[in-house]
Amino acid sequence: MLAAFYLASAILVDSKSNSTEGHIMSKYLGDEWRHRKDELTVKFLQETDYQLTEKDQQAVDRAKELIQRVYKYKKCHLASCGLFGSGSFKHGTHIYCRRLHEFSQCAEARVIERAHWSDLIGNPDTLLTLATFHGSHNGNGDRIGEPYLISPCPKCLRLLEQEAPDCLVVVDLLGDGRLAKVPLEAVDFFRHPKDHNGG
Repeated sequence: MLAAFYLASAILVDSKSNSTEGHIMSKYLGDEWRHRKDELTVKFLQETDYQLTEKDQQAVDRAKELIQRVYKYKKCHLASCGLFGSGSFKHGTHIYCRRLHEFSQCAEARVIERAHWSDLIGNPDTLLTLATFHGSHNGNGDRIGEPYLISPCPKCLRLLEQEAPDCLVVVDLLGDGRLAKVPLEAVDFFRHPKDHNGG
């Protein structure tokens, strides 16, 4: 289903096809699937299910603190933190592959692996919330500005759909610091302008 969403998400911006929007968004939004990003923004800002709890905020703070500690140009650009149902956290960092970027290791990998592993050993611990930060830098690799929230890459989204389908991803809805956690199917609506799909 996610593959279809990625293909159709660009169409949603300009298309007025109710059937396309309904197929993609109805799983989470029901009768509201006709609305576009602005309606989704209102929904995620107002409904309590999408507001950050104290624990969610801790995951955000931990991911941001981690990228500030580990960032190194062409070595580690991203850091992630997941909150699990047990109340525990799992962290992960990006590994940049200098020879071929597509072989880089995503920061979310360790978080997803924990969800996978806990289920395999018969002690499932649901991944509730995921936050990932990118270290802001210029073309020379020099640190500039504050780290910013980005969303999981398409590969990680597919794995999350498989291993933690109810996980919510923390996003900056309007780019002004108003955070919310959104379902996997809605992530692509709220990517950071500098987000090149992470990884």
